[in-house]
Amino acid sequence: MSTLNGPEGWLGDIRVRSTFLEKCANNSESLARRFGPTFPMVPEGSLFDPLAAQGAPSRLFKIDLLVSAAELAFCTNETSRGKGLIQQAVELLREPSPELLLVARKAFYSALTTSTEIYVGDGNLRIDDFNRSWREFTSIVEMDANLPGLIFAALATGEPDSHARIVMTAYGADRVSYIARLSFLASSDSAILNLFGIFRVRGFMFFDPEELIHEYSPDSMETARASGIFAGQSALAMREYNYENRIALLQTNAIAWNSLAPANSLIDWILLMIHVALIRRDRTAHLKAIPIAGNATRFMRELAYELA
Repeated sequence: MSTLNGPEGWLGDIRVRSTFLEKCANNSESLARRFGPTFPMVPEGSLFDPLAAQGAPSRLFKIDLLVSAAELAFCTNETSRGKGLIQQAVELLREPSPELLLVARKAFYSALTTSTEIYVGDGNLRIDDFNRSWREFTSIVEMDANLPGLIFAALATGEPDSHARIVMTAYGADRVSYIARLSFLASSDSAILNLFGIFRVRGFMFFDPEELIHEYSPDSMETARASGIFAGQSALAMREYNYENRIALLQTNAIAWNSLAPANSLIDWILLMIHVALIRRDRTAHLKAIPIAGNATRFMRELAYELA
């Protein structure tokens, strides 16, 4: 599998740092007591909230350390070890939590590494037997930040030939989740849903195209499907190019890059989940239709195949 490019000896140094972060995670409670909640061990680009490691309880601090160690393990082609570290984070998230941040992380990490089923519904979020109403989450900022990851995590679960487990309409939604849905639909990432056979036909509603055959002629459905796939592939290509640019920008800070302390995450976790979902749902033709933008994209796609 490909790895991210770095200076001479970089991969060996990354393995050392990954092991160090894992040890820090195992001693997170004592570290948090000694250095305080702002102990700068985790880079700012954490999965759903750049400030999640700051002012957080020791459990979240430990989860961030484990995920950072897993990220470095993935970058050095130690996929099995990285999955093991992510699964440790999932174990820490098994207890019910009132915070959307922890619920979203539980869903996301479980979808990456374990057999689970996630349903993003009109009024609720379900992770296997765990069920929460959207009305229980009151932070617009948290909902807006977490909804895209939850949607693509849901697409990565379930049987490959099953319908996507997403239902979102403009009706009956509470104010917080409704605003988050509008924000997601206004983003380019929403077009990627077309690659999974989910088309926004009217309003803010998602339909499986097979359910619309009785409403639209075959020719119009085929036109909508073709234009939707083109838009989805374009949006995914844009996301991959943005990831290439992010890695290139991180490398411009030679001191931080060479010392394994980049200012942001080395992995675009949502992009990784999109790739995993496409592979699990046997839609890899869309990946093959998009030229590989560079080494970082090649690394991300090959990692997705390992995790899928």
